Amino acid sequence: MRGLQTVKLVGCYPDKIGYENKWGKPASEKLIKFLCEENNFPVDRMKKAAEHPKAASGARQKTLDQWF
Repeated sequence: MRGLQTVKLVGCYPDKIGYENKWGKPASEKLIKFLCEENNFPVDRMKKAAEHPKAASGARQKTLDQWF
């Protein structure tokens, strides 16, 4: 139950506990190792899926005021 309480605190009050989320380049090699070697996902499909975040990592999300 302690882990769930921590997740709730980070989600609800990140500034009060000193948590900051930083986005960086995706670690594709680590992701593939975790999914394929440790959890038996198909390697060819995971390599293809791991390319998607790389392609999108340079793109920026539009804010609401940019739509109008």
